[in-house]
Amino acid sequence: MISNRRLRRQAFVDELIRDLPVHPVTIETARLAGRIEGDRARQSITVPFEDLLIAATALQLGFGVATSNVRHFQMIPGLTVIAS
Repeated sequence: MISNRRLRRQAFVDELIRDLPVHPVTIETARLAGRIEGDRARQSITVPFEDLLIAATALQLGFGVATSNVRHFQMIPGLTVIAS
């Protein structure tokens, strides 16, 4: 039997998929993420790879990032970070 919690989670995911656009990771996005990673590494700063991809995508599209993980994203130069 499927639990109510599982049904609520599935409904939430379905709503996100319906309401939020999905932007692919392009070669240009990957290259930008690599440049950011290299720049940060030279300053002994480590940013998780998935956060680099999110940041690079946002920068390419001219978006900011709304996140509760402000610490990682505020280390990306030029990225607007909105604490949520």
